Amino acid sequence: MIKIKFFERQNKFVGFESSGHSGYAEEGSDIVCSAVSALLLNAEMGLREVLKLKLKTSQKDGYSRLELLSEPTEASELLLETTFRSLKNISKGYKGFVKVELKGEQL
Repeated sequence: MIKIKFFERQNKFVGFESSGHSGYAEEGSDIVCSAVSALLLNAEMGLREVLKLKLKTSQKDGYSRLELLSEPTEASELLLETTFRSLKNISKGYKGFVKVELKGEQL
């Protein structure tokens, strides 16, 4: 199962951590893993390359973490909340393969 935690500080999204594998299908054919990966990578690219915000990231097989080092902006909030809601929607359709939760002051 992929477990994704989104982190908030003062009611603003400030990052996320994802760990595990969905186990939905074989590697290379796993649509759940592909969808989750695409959304998380899109969020990182949007924050770093489009919004030009400073990030701290870590990635390895089955693990990804992103921490916003810049102050959250209205645009970063919209991007991270959209990513959170999209992943929550995937988790509803693929119960047992993806779990998404929101955590408070944890970064």
